[in-house]
Amino acid sequence: MADNSGNSNGDNTNGEEPPLQQEAPLGAEPEEGRWDDIHELHDPVMREHERPRDGFEPISVWLVMLFMALVGWGGWYLGAYSGAFSPDVIDIIPLDEQAVAPEEVEPQPEEIDPMVLGEQMYGECTACHQADGTGIEGTFPPLVDNQTVLGDPAPLVALVVDGLEGPIEVQGVEYDDLMPPHDHYSDQEMAAVLTYIRQSWGNDADPVEESLVAEVRALTEERDEPWTEAQLEEFFADIDTDELGDADADPAFEDQE
Repeated sequence: MADNSGNSNGDNTNGEEPPLQQEAPLGAEPEEGRWDDIHELHDPVMREHERPRDGFEPISVWLVMLFMALVGWGGWYLGAYSGAFSPDVIDIIPLDEQAVAPEEVEPQPEEIDPMVLGEQMYGECTACHQADGTGIEGTFPPLVDNQTVLGDPAPLVALVVDGLEGPIEVQGVEYDDLMPPHDHYSDQEMAAVLTYIRQSWGNDADPVEESLVAEVRALTEERDEPWTEAQLEEFFADIDTDELGDADADPAFEDQE
């Protein structure tokens, strides 16, 4: 009779199925060499979700468009407000200096050459008296070698401020036209243009001072119509025009009727 007890592998030579192995108690260590060892080790792993892997997901299209919009806006902003990155435009003041108010410096008055200013102002007169001061014969009198221009400056100031109407005679030619008033000139402008015509084109007369213009304006303040040649002579007949414009002198005129 054969002895099956020596079969170390537990093979059933009679064709019977091997008995089912019972699961090990919870927490017990699996026996070495059991067929279900691999399953007990891998089951917890199989129950886990797949781990995400960074760097392989596509970037959102909206995020790309947002970045492009920001880059475009930044370029526009720099182009509009950078001042071409010039130090003359962008002047960064340190914070400790921004709180300090700039020192106020009273501007110094600029000295203006009356001949330069007078030439500019004379541009309004060239249509009648011409650029060279020769005028238009029979219509507008010349300023060159004109005794009204070269003589006493006080009547000259008055006729330019309030205007002059003819008839007048200059260098043997009679002129009967109207010169409009130029009372919109300031004292400085009036003095400059009269100085210019008295010292140009060969004319050689003294310059006209602003103080003289101011005093003649005060004298003729109430006049509202152009002068005639006779009226000018009569008005200034009783006035010491040599004293006009002298701030230290007493008034050189009497009340006019």
